[in-house]
Amino acid sequence: KKFKEKKGFDLEDFREQLGQMQNMGGMMGMLDKLPGMSQLPSDVKDKVDDKMFKQMEAIISSMTMKERQRPEIIKGSRKKRIAAGSGVQVQ
Repeated sequence: KKFKEKKGFDLEDFREQLGQMQNMGGMMGMLDKLPGMSQLPSDVKDKVDDKMFKQMEAIISSMTMKERQRPEIIKGSRKKRIAAGSGVQVQ
């Protein structure tokens, strides 16, 4: 419904989805809810790391609402500010 009201899916929507995934127990929590996935070997489960998702959420949270809605405006100094605010380096 929200997608139809707006012009599309933006980074704010993605950030909300990441938050909902964290509320469900992260990636491993979601995988455990899928049939057959609870029997995954422990070495495979150990490779599932929610750090990447938390980092993505931190990066998106460091953006202004305008940047989340229109990421194409993110250039030079904005990238540096977002990276500094989220604890990552500009790539």
